[in-house]
Amino acid sequence: MENETELKDERNGKPSASSIERLSLCAGSFNICVGIKETTSSAAERGNRIHAILAGDKVENQTADEKASAATCTELAENVIETTIGVPVGDCDEVWREHRLWSADLRFSGKPDLVVIEGMNALIVDYKTGGGAVASASENIQLRALAVLVLQNTSRKLDTITVCIIQPMAAQRITVCSYSRADLVMATDEVYSIIAAAEDPNAVRQAGVTQCKYCPARTRCPEAGAEVKALAVTLEDSMVTQLTVAQLEVALDRCDQAESVIEAIREEAKARLQFGEAIAGWRLKPGVERETIRDATTVMSRFLAEDGTEAAFLTTVSVGKGALKVKLGEATGLKGKQLDAKMDELLDGCVEVNVTKPSLAREKGMKL
Repeated sequence: MENETELKDERNGKPSASSIERLSLCAGSFNICVGIKETTSSAAERGNRIHAILAGDKVENQTADEKASAATCTELAENVIETTIGVPVGDCDEVWREHRLWSADLRFSGKPDLVVIEGMNALIVDYKTGGGAVASASENIQLRALAVLVLQNTSRKLDTITVCIIQPMAAQRITVCSYSRADLVMATDEVYSIIAAAEDPNAVRQAGVTQCKYCPARTRCPEAGAEVKALAVTLEDSMVTQLTVAQLEVALDRCDQAESVIEAIREEAKARLQFGEAIAGWRLKPGVERETIRDATTVMSRFLAEDGTEAAFLTTVSVGKGALKVKLGEATGLKGKQLDAKMDELLDGCVEVNVTKPSLAREKGMKL
């Protein structure tokens, strides 16, 4: 079962930079979400733990995957900081980590993962630790909102604010965009127009794949429900094999929305069953226990003591590339492209590549 916990509302019921894209696509989603307590899944918890490591917080029982992801994020961030700001992070005038910023009028807030300021230039780093597609830095309105907040929370007359997305699991691990003073004026106007529209008690709701995916109100929103119903009607009116290409395009979007609603319904059912409510025909199935060998050195020593051979033991071992790269970096002192090259050299002729079945993916730049 997914691990769900209620999240404390740090935002005081106000819009946030993390929801600004949703509000830009569906202004009415702000009002319908009022009073709904957000929850988090195990996948989100993984991201939260990695972010906590990056922020310098104490995280108990860090997994090798979490350590490797945090180390990669740190390495990539250091490279961007030196390239963009010109000095190592330790030498910057100001460094903010996981610090919630409020707009000057307290109408919205945001919590950048990392902000560094040197002279009249600032850099905002946003870590995306999952593998899902995200908008690039130049298209990311959440980062524009964070840039507006940084501008309003420093006494410095900044010439440039650069925003950066670091996503270790993506094909393009770093995207960067710089905003001049003139750009920041336009970004401020854009963000405040979105906030104003969301604050309107009569704001209209507009269902869509992007805005509905993580919306807390997706299971109670009439507009989102209508899209799910429309998918069912489409399949009632015509066999799937008889759908036109145009109908398939619409149906695929509605499938994404339906899956989002279905997932939320299942999570709600699991939460209620966990707290003792009865749902006829359903029960909570216990989670599967998976054991992980954390001390391979001791296990190997015991194996050798039973007349096992080192060669035999190594055939049972699966090596994680991320964790191995971290250890290689520690051993050699290499970073960046030099470490990548050394890793390629280390793995040359020792890697087996398996290709999974093709999967559907949305074309970049397509309107959702």
